[in-house]
Amino acid sequence: MGQRFQTIIDYDYRIEVYHCQWLWGFYAIRRLGTAIRNYTNYGKDGYRLFEEFLKGSFYGKPNDMNKISRYDDDCRGRDNEWIAEGKKFTTFKCFLRMLDNNDGYLYLKIRENNIVGYCFLNKDFDNQSPSAEDYMKTKKWYLSAITEDSKGFDKKQLKEYFDGLTAFSKLSVINPPKRIYKD
Repeated sequence: MGQRFQTIIDYDYRIEVYHCQWLWGFYAIRRLGTAIRNYTNYGKDGYRLFEEFLKGSFYGKPNDMNKISRYDDDCRGRDNEWIAEGKKFTTFKCFLRMLDNNDGYLYLKIRENNIVGYCFLNKDFDNQSPSAEDYMKTKKWYLSAITEDSKGFDKKQLKEYFDGLTAFSKLSVINPPKRIYKD
């Protein structure tokens, strides 16, 4: 099925989960960094949800095969309802294991229209790579392939990548929650 990646947005334990297909490394930093940069610049008024900026960072890029959908679009029910239903996911780690993933997670915490912080997690949960740069280094995508004279990426793609890293660098790196919902 290809690279599968989830973005988990925590609005004070109101969780939204987005499934991202064909997203990994360079593309994750580009797409997610673009959404964060645009939300930080234009979303603080609260009139537009982070979801709009997230989806906007994926659309209109025909050369990249990235796809995004809300997890509840995949017949899973409404995010919070299926997460808390019967409290079957006792820990955040247990919740992540349930998701169809093979290339990592972005956990993003938002309070009152402000991004509090983020962390990247890998699918094994052992070598957690919290920052965007650590995520790239852990997966060995960061090596000499991502430079200004890289082959395989055009100048616009490289600029989007470096802009994404900059957007992440302006945020706090936080630890993921222990639990997925409040008791």
